[in-house]
Order: sequence, then structure tokens, then C-alpha cells
Amino acid sequence: MNLHYSELAPPLIGCLVCHTEGTITEFSPQRWWRSTFPLLKCSHCGSAAYFDASPEQWRIQYKHINSAPHYHYAAYLFRQKRWINEEEALEFSRQAYIQRHRLQQVEAGNLTWLTPIVLTEAIETIHSDEEALLNIKGCQLGRRITAEEQNNTTIAPVDSGTLVVTNRRLHFWGQERPWIYEWNAIRSATYKNNTWTLEFNDTHFIEHLADQDRLDAQLFVAVINSLRMKR
Repeated sequence: MNLHYSELAPPLIGCLVCHTEGTITEFSPQRWWRSTFPLLKCSHCGSAAYFDASPEQWRIQYKHINSAPHYHYAAYLFRQKRWINEEEALEFSRQAYIQRHRLQQVEAGNLTWLTPIVLTEAIETIHSDEEALLNIKGCQLGRRITAEEQNNTTIAPVDSGTLVVTNRRLHFWGQERPWIYEWNAIRSATYKNNTWTLEFNDTHFIEHLADQDRLDAQLFVAVINSLRMKR
């Protein structure tokens, strides 16, 4: 039997979110959907997406993605409720697969894939026994000021610059001055969407949107927490 290209499209073979094959069911359009496109549902992760295909190409629009932490990055990539063409959808799926695998490695204590980098600019505060692992530009250093009488917190900008993560500590090379933070100075490391935040014991914090970085926000936070445990 000769199958059309659309019948062999990857979203019909396996889930682009969880990468499990044979779990996709296609449902015909229903009036109450307010859509004329069929719905694809994954029985493994529960993701659901509208699907539109022709013999030559296909596109997909996600309606729901599992909110479990290990699908966070996939949900972020596919987050906009818009039609995503096949090339972009496959690239998002590839990125999500690699990120989830890296996250599993980090959670198992394996950071061997995070190879040291060579810095293009010398950072005077980095010692000879340190290995630079990440060089993240465009970070913001701020300070949280708590007004006890008003019971609220305001944010004051402090500096901006580049964060260099080594195997020993954090070096923030700001426009005003260099800042050094030991692992035990970090109070918490969190992420929201693709922005990560490092909170320090001295009320300072560093924040950054990781869209153009080597690591997404979730993976960055996992790496930081793993390095803190190894200190």
C-alpha cells in the first residue's frame, strides 16, 4: 500500500514531547473543539495537539503539554499556541530530547558532558586550579530590600555583566566590579519558564533569561545544584 507523506509524519508515529512511539491516537474534529483539525493525543505523557497535514508538509499546534518537571523544557519550546511548521517542530523535539537526557545525567551526578571551556577574556579572580564550565553574558545582579514596616520587598539594581561558573565557585564580572560567590553563599537556585535566578545569603541575586545560552534555565539550575553538592 502506498502511504501519503502525511500518513508517515513523525507526530503520527511518536510523540514529539516524550518521544514515545506507538502512543498517538488521532481524533476527528468535533464541533465543540472550535477547530476543524484533528487532535493528536499521546497516551504516555498526555500531550494533545491539533494537526494539519498535506501530502507535502505538516504543521502542529499544541493544546496541552504535560506539566511534569521532565517535560518543562518541551512545554517551554512548544508553549505558544500557534502553528509550528514541521522543521521547527522537529528541531524543538530534538532539543527537548537532548535536554531531558542531560537533566537525567545531572540528577544522577554525572557532569562529564559539561566539558571545560576556554575563556576569550582573562578573568583575574579565577585561580589556576579552577576550570571554567559556563560563560554567560547579559546577567543582572540585584539586591532585595525588605521594608519591615510596609512588609514588602523592593528590588535595587546593583550591576550587570558576565557570570562565569567554574568547578569551584561563581565569578560575576560586572561593569562596576568583580563579584565572587562560593557555593555555600547560594541560598537557592530556581527557574521560571526559561529564566533562572540565583539567590544569595547577602540579599543579592543574579537573574538571566537563558534563551540564547548553552543550557536552558532548568538545566542550568540542575547543574548549579549538583556543583553545590560536590563542593
